[in-house]
Amino acid sequence: MTKIDVYKPTRILSAANASEITLWVRQVMDTNTRHVMLDLSNVMFMDSSGLGSLVAARRIALENGATFALCAVYGQPRMLLDISNVESLFLIFGTRKEYASYLETHCLSTESQEKVSCS
Repeated sequence: MTKIDVYKPTRILSAANASEITLWVRQVMDTNTRHVMLDLSNVMFMDSSGLGSLVAARRIALENGATFALCAVYGQPRMLLDISNVESLFLIFGTRKEYASYLETHCLSTESQEKVSCS
């Protein structure tokens, strides 16, 4: 099974704690991680700083040759992704298991996160 490093922020993702996400991604990139996921199942509210941290975390992961995904994005955080027109930047899954299954069946270009041929 594919190893996925997962971070699960709680309740509110705002300026007060948004930097924790980018710090975590930088730390796991130092361990040569190939796949990272943010599990947002406990996040009830996200402001623009929280959104910015997701975009920054994705950029850090991709620059380091890793895939980056979100899971369990519901309610206000999902609406913010949608109205900010950044939802299409992310691989979004309902569960961690769905992401693992996706990784098992797809070879990804980490730059575009699109299916590519593997050799």
